[in-house]
Amino acid sequence: MRDAEAQNFLKTISARSRKEFVFAKDLPGSSLDSDIIDDELLSLNLAYKTLLKEARQLHLFTTSPSPKDYLDNNKLARTFVDNFFDTITEKYSTFQGGNTNNHSLIVNIDNGNYVIPPLCNFFSCEIHEINNKLQENKYDFILLDPPWKNKFIRRKKIKNVKKSYYMLPNNVIEELPINKYLNELGLLAVWCTNSPTHLEAIKQFFNKWNLEYVAEWFWIKVTQTGEPVCNVAGKGDKKPYERLIFGAVKTRNLHNPERGKVIISVPSAVHSHKPPLSEVLSAYLPENPKCLELFARYLLPGWTRDGGNEHFFDQLSSNTSAMMTSMVESKSSQDLFTSDNTTTSVTTKLESLQLDSQKVEPVVCKIFSQESPQDTKQSDKSFFDIISSNDLKTSDIDFKSPSLSDTLNVFDNNEGPYPSPLQGFEDVCDALYGADSDRTRESWIPSEKTRRALILAATSSQTSYTPDKDNLTMPGLTMEEEMVDGVTLLVKQLFGEAEANQRKVLTANDVSQDERGLRELIQAECYRAAVNLTGRLLTIFGQGFGRQGQPTRHSPHSIQLWFTRFCLLVKLGAVQIVESEAAVWWDLDKPDLYYQFYPELYGGKLGTMVPFQMRILLATLPSYLKQYTEAFERLYSVLAIVNKILSNLESGKSEDGSLIELSAKERDIAKQVWSSREARVQHAIINVALMSKNYILAIEIFQNLIEKNKSINQKRALQSALGRVFLQMGDIINAERCFSMAKQLKRNKPGTLNSNTADIRELVDKGLMLVSENKFEDAYECFQKASLLEPTNIMVLNNMAVCLLYTGKLKDALKLLSSTISSQPSLSLQEPVLLNICTLFELGSSHMTQKEDLLRQVAKYRGDSFNVACLKLSTKLTN
Repeated sequence: MRDAEAQNFLKTISARSRKEFVFAKDLPGSSLDSDIIDDELLSLNLAYKTLLKEARQLHLFTTSPSPKDYLDNNKLARTFVDNFFDTITEKYSTFQGGNTNNHSLIVNIDNGNYVIPPLCNFFSCEIHEINNKLQENKYDFILLDPPWKNKFIRRKKIKNVKKSYYMLPNNVIEELPINKYLNELGLLAVWCTNSPTHLEAIKQFFNKWNLEYVAEWFWIKVTQTGEPVCNVAGKGDKKPYERLIFGAVKTRNLHNPERGKVIISVPSAVHSHKPPLSEVLSAYLPENPKCLELFARYLLPGWTRDGGNEHFFDQLSSNTSAMMTSMVESKSSQDLFTSDNTTTSVTTKLESLQLDSQKVEPVVCKIFSQESPQDTKQSDKSFFDIISSNDLKTSDIDFKSPSLSDTLNVFDNNEGPYPSPLQGFEDVCDALYGADSDRTRESWIPSEKTRRALILAATSSQTSYTPDKDNLTMPGLTMEEEMVDGVTLLVKQLFGEAEANQRKVLTANDVSQDERGLRELIQAECYRAAVNLTGRLLTIFGQGFGRQGQPTRHSPHSIQLWFTRFCLLVKLGAVQIVESEAAVWWDLDKPDLYYQFYPELYGGKLGTMVPFQMRILLATLPSYLKQYTEAFERLYSVLAIVNKILSNLESGKSEDGSLIELSAKERDIAKQVWSSREARVQHAIINVALMSKNYILAIEIFQNLIEKNKSINQKRALQSALGRVFLQMGDIINAERCFSMAKQLKRNKPGTLNSNTADIRELVDKGLMLVSENKFEDAYECFQKASLLEPTNIMVLNNMAVCLLYTGKLKDALKLLSSTISSQPSLSLQEPVLLNICTLFELGSSHMTQKEDLLRQVAKYRGDSFNVACLKLSTKLTN
């Protein structure tokens, strides 16, 4: 153990009973008080447990100590330290020297033996003399271990001068000419305590030295058995770790240290000796780097080291001849002070614990819009990506009023390849890879109750922690029977079993029982079969029928399965089933939905396993049951946390409010991602507002989005959508004003001839205005021009048929829609289009044969997701 810290810990241990002593061996879990622990300590504790497990597998630590080991407390080392400074006389407070040999030397000074590593230089001087010592030398790497002002050391100095050291104020350290001695590839590292004052001072130092912040590492100090050197259960206690802050010259083009690395090692009994970093830093320095350490406590091979006024020779004991021999024969990369400075180090990058780092954030808005089937080129995508295809042939948000869904509707928003209001943000995550992407996507701020439960879970042993059932999410299927294909049943009823057997449609039995099979079903628009497959897969996770209310373990994959299942069920209109199965999920804040609830699986990984769009889906769910107030409450609760995360990013913190340092690029990308999420929540609120006919709220949010949005293209899409809201309200004047603004924002894009020629958006907007003024012939001409620009746009063709109907040309309207279905069956066999054409059939007469022909077309080209009710066939099945 480290001398001073171990002595304090010994007093606590020796005062406890045998039972308490055994409990204390479970450090750090037993020493972490959930009332005072912060997020940083939680992260380090998770990383520590992961490293300790790896280190023990490599037999780098001894077994757990006995009570006698605690009482002895490394007595020989402590006795040596107590007498160490007495062996160094004041006449050696300034000196210099070196070793140009490729092997270590042992020299005798005043009857004491000292090790001089190979190829090293050293000197001791006052700070103002450093220029004379270093002269014009420049270095690849400089390490600082400043004698920070420290209350603990000041108290020690009063009691015992030899156990203290001389301390420097921060303004003196800042005057060091660091930038003068770093070359163009220069890297600087500064050892620092956990004092907020000193950490803030380092930022000022970097500005003064013209360096940019690179990374922050942590050194966790442990005993020879792997336990932390001190207890951290009290607010005033020392923490068992220190920090290493990296800065670099702005011209450096070498690989920089990654952020969040953790080192665990047994510290030296000599106060403030840090672990040697030569091997750990070799990946970030050129070959044979030129290194300098200021305020050094000991020597390292190949380094120039200034000890200030500190004595940094380690004396060899008289009975270590074998060790002396090994030191002389050691390689330059090894540590020469193993007798007193046991530094068996294990390092890890915190980000290396992240899983599935290349997966792009799932976005499910588009599963609620009519899209053409995905082509086979996307077969290599995750099925979650297929649901959220970046094909912009449809809008992310459906702004049409649900009250119009059963009528001939010209307010369809599926207009073609110009952007939705969210386009531009969606590709932000593509710039993120690995842990950075995970941190941004999976960040969330848990409630205080959940935060405490997560701390308890992360800091307790697996055998001692039993979570409260109230803190668990315990889902299960509520639908025992599998869903059936309505199209096949209707064909069988009308045309017989022989014709029904000719229908080629995938079922859950036809695909592999895994994610690949689920992807195939979704690509084929066999959503009912996909729902069936999710049920089978969730049963494998122990979350099948009848399991609701039973404890289970979650994973990102199982939660994604639930998310996909809910999306499919809502798409199919089975909202009641979603409500019953999703009841145990909201508000998606139970501790078992976070990575840190499972430290044995995910190590030090932090964040939520819940996709962000799942929060929006479940928040919006009550609106489908006309429970609008509850939907608003849920959506605004999500929006509040999103705004808090944006506020944290603006104030220099990370997403969850911790003080993790982010680079300017990382912070900018994080802001864009969360601004995108803020917009998504606001769009969901708009949809609920329109469903509940709260037009004032919808308009206010629209105007806010338009004001904040910097993209001209997105502003145009928003203005156009707002104009349609005004049309639904009957406010033609404001609708025209919005469409006019959208026209002014027009840009040259595919489908636009030039800035003075109307493109498809402008023509559709103008057509809608003319419809609202009952000018159907003029509207038809606008839609016809739009159709010439995009002949396959089904929305435009449908609107043309509506205009023909209202001008008394029923047969022409029927002919247009019928020819569209015949020529483009895979695109035009959409439920709204078929509902319209069947309505036109009935306006003439009940053409049963024509409807049956449509059913045959549907059976040939559509999957099992099709709702046969739109065909208006009078059968027992559809009644």
